[in-house]
Order: sequence, then C-alpha cells, then structure tokens
Amino acid sequence: MTPENDNNLELRENLNALRGEIGELSTLTTLLASTLAFFKLLPPDYQKYNTRPISGDLSSAILRLIPSFQAAVVEHVLPTWDPALEEARLAVLTESFFCPKTSGGIEALVIAHAYNSLLLPPIGDPNTKILLKLVARYPASLQFTTLFTRESVPPISQKEGLWDIFLQGYFSVPSKVMNILGRETPEALSNNAYLSGVAEDAEKLIYDLSSRAAHDQHLESLSTFIVKMLRNGLFPHTNVVSFQPSFFSLNTTRIRERVCSSDSCSTLWTTLLSTLPSPLFQQLLNSLLACMSWASGLDLDKKTRIRIIDNAKFLRRLIGPLGNQDQDRWDNVQSILLGRSWGEELARTVVHWVAGFEPRVDAEGLSELQSRALDVWASSQHILYSLLAKQKYVTTLLALSISFQDPGSPSIRRLLTDQLFLNSISKYLSHQDPSVRRCGMFIAEIVASKCNQKLDFASWEGDGESKEWFRSLRQLVIEGTQGRILDDSYDEKEAFTLTAAKQEEIDIADISTSHPDTEGNKKRGQPAVMYDSDDSLTGYASPDPSSRSASPTPSELEEIAKDPSLVAGREANKIPKPVFLLQLSDLITTQKDEEQKEPAKHEMALREGESLIRRKANYGTELDENAVNLTLAFIRLQDNYEITGFSEKKQSILAALVACCPERAVPCMIEQFFSSQYSTEIRSTILTALVLGAKELAGVTTHPVQPTFPSKTLPPHLHRKYLSSSDTENPVQSLLEGITRQAIDQSREKAENEIPQIAREKQLRLRRNLPARSIVEIRRTQHPNDAQSATVTTTFNDIAPEFFIMPLINRFWLYLHDERSRESRSAFSSSRYKGAGTGMILHPMTLGQFLSSLAVLSYMAQNSLAYISIITPAALELAIAVGTRPLSDAEVEEADLDQRTAGEKQATVITGALELSLVVLDGCWNVDQGRNLALDHPELLLAVKELGTGIFRTLEKGVLLPGSGNEAYARAQRASAGVLLKVEEMIAKWRASMLTY
Repeated sequence: MTPENDNNLELRENLNALRGEIGELSTLTTLLASTLAFFKLLPPDYQKYNTRPISGDLSSAILRLIPSFQAAVVEHVLPTWDPALEEARLAVLTESFFCPKTSGGIEALVIAHAYNSLLLPPIGDPNTKILLKLVARYPASLQFTTLFTRESVPPISQKEGLWDIFLQGYFSVPSKVMNILGRETPEALSNNAYLSGVAEDAEKLIYDLSSRAAHDQHLESLSTFIVKMLRNGLFPHTNVVSFQPSFFSLNTTRIRERVCSSDSCSTLWTTLLSTLPSPLFQQLLNSLLACMSWASGLDLDKKTRIRIIDNAKFLRRLIGPLGNQDQDRWDNVQSILLGRSWGEELARTVVHWVAGFEPRVDAEGLSELQSRALDVWASSQHILYSLLAKQKYVTTLLALSISFQDPGSPSIRRLLTDQLFLNSISKYLSHQDPSVRRCGMFIAEIVASKCNQKLDFASWEGDGESKEWFRSLRQLVIEGTQGRILDDSYDEKEAFTLTAAKQEEIDIADISTSHPDTEGNKKRGQPAVMYDSDDSLTGYASPDPSSRSASPTPSELEEIAKDPSLVAGREANKIPKPVFLLQLSDLITTQKDEEQKEPAKHEMALREGESLIRRKANYGTELDENAVNLTLAFIRLQDNYEITGFSEKKQSILAALVACCPERAVPCMIEQFFSSQYSTEIRSTILTALVLGAKELAGVTTHPVQPTFPSKTLPPHLHRKYLSSSDTENPVQSLLEGITRQAIDQSREKAENEIPQIAREKQLRLRRNLPARSIVEIRRTQHPNDAQSATVTTTFNDIAPEFFIMPLINRFWLYLHDERSRESRSAFSSSRYKGAGTGMILHPMTLGQFLSSLAVLSYMAQNSLAYISIITPAALELAIAVGTRPLSDAEVEEADLDQRTAGEKQATVITGALELSLVVLDGCWNVDQGRNLALDHPELLLAVKELGTGIFRTLEKGVLLPGSGNEAYARAQRASAGVLLKVEEMIAKWRASMLTY
C-alpha cells in the first residue's frame, strides 16, 4: 500500500469517527488536531493536541475530503460539542476548518467550500458565530486575491470552479440564514447589511486589481462576480427603495474619485463593463444613472454647468467613449437613455459624454447620437402619446447633439432631405398641444440655422406654453458648446465637491416643494386672501319677487350642518383611513363627543374594513388580538344613516373575519347567533358570513351556467344598479341549490341505467323550470394517509368540525332545550312564551336558513377526517328531529287555528331538513360509499328513508304543502327524490351486511 493510500485511510478513519459518537473531549480534540495538522491548518499554539499525527503529502484526491470534514463538523460536532469546546477554549479547532489562521497554501480551497458547508441545516448559534468571523476575515476580495494572484494548492484548471462554488455560497448567506433564524438573524448577516458589505468589498477589489500589471487575465472571473451582484439585486433600477442596498449608491463617490485620477482604474472599469451581456449591462447602466439623481429643468448657472461637465467626464472615464463603431454598445445605451424620461440635465450630460473633451469633438459619435435621438423624436407614437416631460427631454437631446456639430456637416444636411424628419415636422405642427408644437418648430429652426438658412416662427416671446423653457434651451444652443468653454475659475476639486453635494440639494428641494404651505414659503410674498362675497353665508337680497325659494339663513345652515345624516358623504374623506385594527374598531364605537362625525366614521370603517383585515391576516398577532372585538362591533352595527352599500360591505367584513381568523371570529359569531337580542336580518348576515368565509377557506369555486340563447338582461353594472332587494339572491341558497343539483344528477344518471323509463318518469319528476344556478366545485385535497404534506397550513377541513359545524349543532340543541323548558314553565301563565315566534331562531324563516347554511358547511367539510364519524351522524340526527317533530308547542296550536300558517312553517323547515340530509348522504357516498353510515348507524339511514318516503308520497299524490310556491314545491320534490335515491344506493350496496335491519 502506497503512503498516499495510508494517508487517505487514516483521514477516512478520522472522518468516520467525527461522524459517529465520541465519548470524550480528549478524543475529539485529537481527531480535530491531527486532521488540521495534516492539512496544515492547525495554529501553532494548538500543536500539543496533535498526539496522533498523520504523515504524508497533500494530493488532489485527499483535498477533495475537505468539504466532507466541514460537513461532519457542522452536522455532528458543533451541535453536541460546541459548549464544551467553548468552555475549554478549544473552539479554534472547529473554526479552523472554515476560517484558517495559517497560510498553508490551501486556505483558498477551504474558504471556497466553507460558506456552503456552514449553511447546511440546522443553522444554529455555532454556525452563525463562525459565519460572522468568516465574513469579516475572508471577504470576496481576499478570496479572489488568494485564489488568483497568489501561489495556492489548487491548479489553474480548478480555480474557476472553486470561484463559482465560493460565489454560490457567498451570496446565499443572508437568504438562508434569515429563512432559518428569522428575527434572530444577526445584523451583520441581514440582507441589507450583508449585501452593502459585499458592494463595498467589490469596489475595493476592482480598485486593487487595477494597480496590478496582469489584471486582464482575471476579467472573466471578475465579470462573474459582477453578474452575481446583478442577479442578487445590488443594481436596482431606482434609488428610492431605502431597504434595498445599491452598489452605486454606496460607492459612486469613491469610484468617481478613482476613475478620474487613475488611468488604469478607468481602463479596468471600461474593459470590465464591455464583457457583460447586453441585458446585464443595461441593468447596470440604468442603476448608475438612477443613483446620480438628475434634476429636471434647464438651469444655466455656473454650478449646474460644472456639475454637468464633471458627470460627463465621469461617465466617459467609467463606461468609455461611444464613438460610432460599437453598435452593440450604442444599442444598450439607447435602450436606457431613450427608454424613459430622465430630465434635461442628463440630456446635456450625455451630449458632453459623446462629444468628449478633446480640442476636437467626436463628430462621428454626435452624428450617431443625433440619428438615434431622431428615430425616437420623429416617431408617431412619441409625438402623439409621450408626456410633455419626455418630449422636452428628447428635444433637448436632439437639439444639443445638432448644436455641437459644425455648421453644414453632412449629418445635418441629410436632415433637409430626410423624409422621416420632414414628415415629423408636419406632425408636430398639427399637434393640439402648443408646447409639443413648439418642439417641432424649435428643431426646424435649429436645422435651418445650421444649414445657413433662415427660419423663424416668431412665437417665443411671452409667458406660458413652455415659452420660457424654449428660450433657455435656445440660449444653450446659441452658446454651441453648452458651457464647455468656461472661465478660468473652473476647478476640478470644486466640481467634485459640487457633484458630491448634489443629492443633498435635491432632497432639500423635494422637501420644500412637497410642503408649499410652510412658513418659509409664505414669506416669499404670497398674495393676501381678499374677501369674496361668494364665501358669505347670507343670501343675496333680491328686490323683485322670485319663484325660487329663498336662500337659507345662517341659523338654518347651522341646523343642517348639525344633522348627522347629511354629513356622511361630505365628511367621509376627512376621516383618516385606519392603519391598525384598533383604529378600525374605534371608528364604529360610539363616542358622545363625536356624534356628528359618526356617519363619516361608519362609512370609512365599512369602506376600508375588509381590505385592512385581509392585509393583517398573516402579519403578526394583531388580528388575533382584535378579531373578537371587531366581530362584536360589526355584528351590532346598525344602518342608522342609510349608508350606500351598508349591508354588502358589512357582510364582506364579517366574511373576511371568518376567512382570516376563524379560530377567534367563528365561535364568537355562533354565540351571538343564538343570542336573543338580534333580529332575523342580523342572524341571516351571521349565517351568510360563516358560509362565505368557509367557502374561501375551503377553496370552493363557482362556475355560472352560460345560457344557450341571447340574454335579455342589462349589462352587469346596470343590472346591479336596478336590482331590487327582493330580487337579490341569497348566496347561501344559490350555493345549496348547485350542491343539491349536483348530488341529484349523479344519482339520476345511475338510476337511468337501472329503472325502466316509464317507471322513472312516473315516480321521479325531477326537472322543473328553475332559474339557472351556479355549479359548485370543491377542491379535493390529498388524504392525510396518502402522503405527508411538506408544509402545514390551516384549511377548512382541519377546523370545520371544531369551530364551524359541531358548535352550530351542539349550540342548537342547547338552545332548543332552553326554549322548550321556558315554554313548559309558562304553559299555564297568562303571558305564555312562544319559542317559534317572529324573529326567533325557531321561526321557519330563520330555521330554514340555519339548515341551509349547515348543509353548505357540511358539503365543504367532506374531506375532513371527522366527517364520517362525527359530522354525519350529528347532522342527520338534527335533520331527522327538525323534519319529523314539532320544535315548539305553539306549532301544534297554530296548526289547529290556521292551517296555512302551519303549512308554511312545515314546508320551509322540511325542505331544509331534506336538503341537509341529501348533502350529508351524498358526502358519505363520495367518501366511502356509505359504508360507515350503513354499518355503524343503520337506524339513522332508515329514519332518513322514512322521512323522504313520507314527503315524496305526499307530493306525488298532488298534495301541495300550503305556503309552498312553485320554487319551494320543486325544491321539496327534488330533495325528497334525491334522498330516496341516495338511501337506496347505500342499502343496495350494504344490504348483505345490515343483517339486523
């Protein structure tokens, strides 16, 4: 066996030992020290712990074990032994696997894999501590220098691969650490602070490389680094996002100073940017120009001229001269410069950048700039649709590019015969906006002047219509070189200072313009406000009698202003929008000192309530803390001021509370539903909110049935406008009708194959002329026993039994028991209590909607684990009891006195009970084909059959339940037929197992 194989065997033994269980600290220190010593990473002060040294030389095969050792330390050593190593002051033995303190020649290889290894899960405190030291001690600039400019162990062919591995881990540090640690992430590893350090380190690396002689051979690796920064957001397209670090915002001052003072640094930057792909170069240039904060307008003062010249020199030194040879570079620059409106200052700077600062201007570059600016300026889209700001920007760029060229130059003379240019002048002159028209006039005059011809539209004097702006631009054009010829007072140092202070000036200007009513602005001579008779509250005196009513007196206006019902629409915009949920609750809480603002506050709460609740759904615990208070407040909110859309907005807010915070809002709503202080309308609102919120949680979608004939209804917005309250369809009933139709159709299709046609038509008349409803579909979630979900999320199936269905059923039984007890106690009293009176829960109208809501909720919970064992028997027991037994003693007495009233109650309640039974039976069939119900609860199945058979026979004989119209009759007939079909399917399937029945 060769020595190399011996070394490899000993290292692998150490690696396996580190991955296994280590009993003593001394054993661990020996393994760590011997491995570090072999790789020449052990600090001199810790050589005494190398009691079992490994001899031999390093080879490429052995070096490939370094990532394995790093992974073993992260996954097995640090989680168990880090506290003990810290206490014994031996933590250096683990840190040296990632942050070597020695110069053994392989530190570049160690660092290349260190970031990826330390980011292996779980990321705990030991990993974070070592990462902080690694980031501070070995940034990208030092790794690049160590890897490419020093003698190191990895061969040249492997260095590019190691650099890619390093950059992959280097840029993934903040995202991976923050995903694991969240708010506990150290500040140095947060996204903003970390990427800011990367940006500053990258600029330092470029400057250091510029001072080296052979920096050209590392351009590809350096370009890879720039590309990584681009893809990690260090070159944003705007400079207004404060939380996003920007490379140029952090380094522009240093880069400007270095490229203007060092030819080698300027050359490196220019060459480096030329190696970038076109999309990335455009992104970088856009970020550079955005961070330089260009001002709009045509300031002609000396300070502005100095800043423009200094910026132009900076761009020429950083990006390089454009000329007219590199068409790809021109295409990239054009897409940025002419793709948006930057402002006139950038246009002036670009012309200087292209023209250059030599005694002779770059005529070819100016000709190319003129040609490309003309393509945009003369396009029909730009003339017709561009805003005035961009019109001025492009006009400035074109005018100055022409003015910088010699009179009679070929590129200018070609414009006289250019059909595109001539047609564009005609389009400008026919434009409706005078300011845009003058853009065409101005360019035409400049071209004529440069070709020794005279053209004067004589429309530049006076104010308004941008005449002042064109006079300033004409002054720049007359000067010819736009301030390039300055007096002797120009100083490079002064220019640099002025440019560096530009951002602060712009910020101050923005503050002053955004607050025009401040005291400082008032001192600039605002005119005094004069008395205007129109502001008076006194009506005009009319000597002649008039048929019109007299103007209101001041006292009458005060009385009108005090009327809260007239303030809602007028004062709503004066109420600040709520930002926190506590503010939303305060808006609908009555306060004695603000009764006049109450309508406006209610309107603002209804307008902003739903969106605010949904925004707070996944943001902290604010919604959990305020959900109950908001639920109670909105349930009790009354439409005392006739606010437009009050019911719809209130309904949407309550549904949003159910969908966003069901654990708190739903129990509160159920408890309030069974309270005796609310009207039928409020109880209907609560039930509808429960159903709509559950629909959102369950992911139920509705698909409206499209008519096969031309619709005669109005357009949707007019249909909603003229729709009366009586025509408005209950969303719960609409959902339930689609669900029951789907259940019956499935059974009917199966029955058509088994029942003869004549018997089927005689026994089941299911089709009636009913209005088209929505077909309801529910997303079938994966059964928990089939596969383990990667992420745990709260769905309606998880919370339906505990928070929705069973609380409704259990609370109903408790309420029914209390009502029957109260009736029995007052049976012989002179003022007898009636539990099924108007406005009570046992009244047929409220009870029918209760059963319909429970049916829809049961349908949505079909995929719940508790559906078969808990929800099904509880719901069927409720349906059978409500459908077969009187809920109040008053029902029997009223039936004897008034058969019609009793019939109405019976029809409404029985239809709801049948529909609830149908939905539950259909769910049992879909889940297990009724096995659990038929075998474990056969008495319920037969009781439902008896209920459906009795109603179906009654309706088949032609007996109409009193109070049931065409639609109610059809609902009862369809529901009873559907129940019988479902029961027969289950009995036929499990008849052999139902021996005792």
